[in-house]
Amino acid sequence: MNINFTDLRDGLRKSINNSITEVELTELVKLSRIIIRSYLNNIRQSVTYLCQQQGLTINDLAYECIAEVFARDGDKKFYRIEKFCNSLNDKFEKLNGTEIFLAYKSYLLTFTNSQLAQLFARNDPTGSKIHRNIRDAVKKSDMFIIQRRVSGTMLLPKSIDPFEHLPLFPIEELEREYLSNHEPKKITFLDHLQVVYDVVASQNEYSRSIPIFELVKIFKKYFAADALSEDKIGLDVNLLANGGELNSFEIEEFQLKVLAAMKEKILIKYFAKGKFNREQAEAVYFALRDIVYDWCFNGECQGSFFNYLNRYLDIEESAYNATYKAKIEYLVKLAREEFISLIDSEL
Repeated sequence: MNINFTDLRDGLRKSINNSITEVELTELVKLSRIIIRSYLNNIRQSVTYLCQQQGLTINDLAYECIAEVFARDGDKKFYRIEKFCNSLNDKFEKLNGTEIFLAYKSYLLTFTNSQLAQLFARNDPTGSKIHRNIRDAVKKSDMFIIQRRVSGTMLLPKSIDPFEHLPLFPIEELEREYLSNHEPKKITFLDHLQVVYDVVASQNEYSRSIPIFELVKIFKKYFAADALSEDKIGLDVNLLANGGELNSFEIEEFQLKVLAAMKEKILIKYFAKGKFNREQAEAVYFALRDIVYDWCFNGECQGSFFNYLNRYLDIEESAYNATYKAKIEYLVKLAREEFISLIDSEL
């Protein structure tokens, strides 16, 4: 792929100054499509099936991503291109062509990964849930790290040689080894990741790196995802952004919007209908506020929902189960959906 870095710089500059010609815009869009298609072709195995299920081609998907990047606001400005240029650490004019290209490519792939994640979630909600919980488990363990590559997202062992020079571990063989060491009584993703780690770490014939999408398929067959307690699962806002760089201001803005929506829901659905008195409604709101805060800044809940509510309402766990549990779980579900909607609309 031959890139004219000067044309890229000029195209980006002119697009935010509203001085770009139709010909120049066409060339910038064409370059963006080439970058996205190149990435999608490198992960074709995992993308083609998803596209087919939604009646799309890879080219369709590339153009959907481009449409997001080149969206205009009410003043007809390419506000996302402008946001990208303003986000560069050094002033735009000080960066050389290669640096601008690499930054722009990374920005494009943020939207591409967002589209892929949405396709995956629509087509395979169970697999999407497993994928999310693998990531959550990895963050809590010292076994693996997550690394995004052109060929897809990989799990690499954290403290041992990943043997990157060797061929990938055959998935069928990994599945057989996993099953032979699998204990049905183990129910957490950490336990299951430990089995996978032991399998790959104990051999030196293959690479110890594993494509996450392959591991999802294995876990989907043999892991009872619904057995996980929703009371313990958090919301990684950066994961939901699929690699997008959300800054603290944006996260706080989403947090406030979600809490405003939840306050309205509590007032209308529970307080106004007499299901909660004022003290109860305030306690539930404060508990939900703390849950959302921990999602945003700690990545997960810090304890059970009962523990959050018990900070503001002195009740026994039996009373919580009888009166509050279902309602709080419902509100948490709504809050998660609101977060996803806000982040998707931002990207």
